[in-house]
Amino acid sequence: GVTNGFLANCPDFPICVSSQDDQGPKADWANAYAEPWIYEGTPTQALAKIKFQMQRLGGEVVKETEDYMRILFRTQSVPGQVDAIDDTEIYLTPNDATVQFRSARRPSKLTSSPLGDFGANKQRMETIRIALHWEKVPVLRNRKRVFFFFESPLDTFGPACNGIGCGEEGLSTEDLKKPQRFDVDPLAAPALPRPRQPQPDLDED
Repeated sequence: GVTNGFLANCPDFPICVSSQDDQGPKADWANAYAEPWIYEGTPTQALAKIKFQMQRLGGEVVKETEDYMRILFRTQSVPGQVDAIDDTEIYLTPNDATVQFRSARRPSKLTSSPLGDFGANKQRMETIRIALHWEKVPVLRNRKRVFFFFESPLDTFGPACNGIGCGEEGLSTEDLKKPQRFDVDPLAAPALPRPRQPQPDLDED
């Protein structure tokens, strides 16, 4: 379920994926983290689309509210024998269009492999996202389960302007002759000198 706006953490074993798991190296080792999604339409429409894709892949919806859904997936390698059960949770956070999710395999003797679920839950969630044509949310993780969705004003990577209105009015003539750098990417191509401006003809007839 959801507690204070968060789904539960993943266990210390590679059988789970979560868009809210930010447990540092532990989560990285277990390959537990995946970016949340941006949905389109209303929350009701979004849950209906997710529900359809879950059921298309064999999921059974066991709980559904206006912003939450829990689905069971049963994996069978031999007819009549359930090898594994995956619990998948979907949570639409309030006041935005973000889909948070958690999908974990229930521990059992049949799922005690050091490789866990072999990435099945993470792959299933990515398959659903692709089928929905929804984008991932870029997230900066601060290891405290707080997620920031912004571009830092201190970030100097990439173009800050298009060369117009970049403060050139305050530069001297000599400064304007120097190469202009709008990208501090160390792999970027070297800056090119500013093209020389045609000089007016001052000769008088």
